[in-house]
Amino acid sequence: MKKFLAIFLVFLMSVAMVGCDKCSPTQSTDETPVVYEKIKIVTDNSSEFSIVKSVDASLTESRSATELSDKIYQATGVKIPILTDDGMTYDTGKKYISIGKTVFLNGANLNYDYDTLNGDGFFIKFIGNLILIDGKTDRARMYGVYDFLEKFVGVRYLTLETTYVPEKSEVVVEKKDILEIPDFYMRNYLSYDNTYYPELSSKMRMVNDIIYTSPELGGEGPWYDGQNHNTLWYISPDAYPQNPEMFSGNKSELCFSNGMNEDGTIDWTKSVSVPVLIFEKLKAMATEKPDKEFFMIGQMDSPAKECECSKCLDNLKKYGTRAGLQLVMINELAREFKAWGEENFPERNLNLVMFAYNYSQQPPIKDDKPVNDLVVPEENVYIRIAPFLYDYGTPVNHPNQSEVLKELYRGWSLIADNLMVWDYMLNTAEIFWYTPYIGVLKENYKFYKSIGVKYIMNQAGTVESNDFQDHINLYIASKLMWDIDADVDALLEEFLTLEYGMVANDVREYIDYMEDFYAMTYVKYPEFEVQPDLSLNAAYGSVMTYPYEMMKYGLDIMENAIVKVENSDLGAEEKAALLKKLKRARLKPQRMLMKFMDSYPMTNEEKQALTRKFITSAEELNVQFYAFDKSLDSLKATYGFE
Repeated sequence: MKKFLAIFLVFLMSVAMVGCDKCSPTQSTDETPVVYEKIKIVTDNSSEFSIVKSVDASLTESRSATELSDKIYQATGVKIPILTDDGMTYDTGKKYISIGKTVFLNGANLNYDYDTLNGDGFFIKFIGNLILIDGKTDRARMYGVYDFLEKFVGVRYLTLETTYVPEKSEVVVEKKDILEIPDFYMRNYLSYDNTYYPELSSKMRMVNDIIYTSPELGGEGPWYDGQNHNTLWYISPDAYPQNPEMFSGNKSELCFSNGMNEDGTIDWTKSVSVPVLIFEKLKAMATEKPDKEFFMIGQMDSPAKECECSKCLDNLKKYGTRAGLQLVMINELAREFKAWGEENFPERNLNLVMFAYNYSQQPPIKDDKPVNDLVVPEENVYIRIAPFLYDYGTPVNHPNQSEVLKELYRGWSLIADNLMVWDYMLNTAEIFWYTPYIGVLKENYKFYKSIGVKYIMNQAGTVESNDFQDHINLYIASKLMWDIDADVDALLEEFLTLEYGMVANDVREYIDYMEDFYAMTYVKYPEFEVQPDLSLNAAYGSVMTYPYEMMKYGLDIMENAIVKVENSDLGAEEKAALLKKLKRARLKPQRMLMKFMDSYPMTNEEKQALTRKFITSAEELNVQFYAFDKSLDSLKATYGFE
């Protein structure tokens, strides 16, 4: 049976490869390849280069200089000194790696338009012996240093625990100017490690908009703190008990018609109303944090109830959808916010972000046109689309994808120039459940780019650090968000090789097996959908979808890999580190078999052994949660392991 399954899955994989980039014919060219002069940064156990930062370098630039020196030292054993430009003069004959606004960058007189770098972009420029690394912001310069280390030293920032630094006898650089511009202005992958460890998110070239990022790590991004579902944070019902008209009937949401005139303008004669109070709060927020550009007005999450007062119901007819109703107020606030900003902070861009989520996700259009002019987003209004509950295992623009979802994106792209996406890559009910997201990442990002999306955030496993898929997906997503043309298969192969070493092929076998398993499941069960919760799609959460033989085969792959490492001649420390990674990866096939074990042909002894092994491994790895709202302790209690 296992042999048949394996052969069948290989067949499926071979079918899936048809049409891949690797199969395209080789393009012939008569052009002579350009040969670039090379500079030896490190050779013969020494270096003639120094790293130079400005005498008044920022904390980010100083830390980046240290990172550059340290990683080259780890790779080669050669320590490159770090200098300031105090007293130096511009000289292209000097062998310096310049970071930021030094006398060497200023002396080069590049007259570069930094606004073309899409926020975090950077360049590495060669002039004589000088190597100049710069971008518009500290964060961009830091990314330039990381890029230098990746391209020329071979460093790879893989996970919170793993940074790969190769051993090298020399570091040789081609004098070929590098220009890196991200495909998306802001990028974030909301895994536990990437969210709560800003050093990792900085190395992944992500913008951590959830928690504080220190100045040494690029500082905070342009997003105002981690508020997402925040309307009642702007105006709390507890603070205004005498003004029930500002809230929905059960006080779980704001009334977006309150304080608005019939013509869609704000009634500024009232001192207490929803738009007036939000505007006062916005001004305070912008004053408090002068580097912020994006301020979100996001409706509360379920089970919050939208306002159904008579005025809101009348405006709902007038403006088409709940999103339209909200947009009328947000557009007015955006106009006022912009005018206030031009007067008080003339160098800043002040933008408002509206959450197109749940009951406000549908765009206010009719016959492919806005319902009226009032619902067309202002130039400083961004629409953050968060389409909850669709098939996340299928690309958003795939023919088999929900027509409702495709119309959602199409509709917003018709009336809004500034789009953001809050996407989902998680299983809230079972954190240790294999989810087939690798195959959809690139297709989704390409589609988002095509409709003008400026910011992508993938909500992943924010409550647990031990999801090995989050580690893989974060690495791939970080590269794709920067460059949607990156080769996903090559990135996966690189990650697995560097992270899992001698058992990289085993882990790859498990991943391929599960990806093909889901491909086969889609064929077998047309109603199948990968949802954020097993209970949201009957086929997704059914034991019938997960045959015992196939789940057991997946676990066997990981078990065999662990035995291989245990029997290897690796050193004790290296062996322990690799076994930890494998046991983390094994949690998924263990839990998937364990979930339906009462329906499988397993003896009580086999069930107990499986459960004990899962819980033991989970405790060794310090697992806290097996679901978003369920602790490991609660699972232990369920199975009688106190």
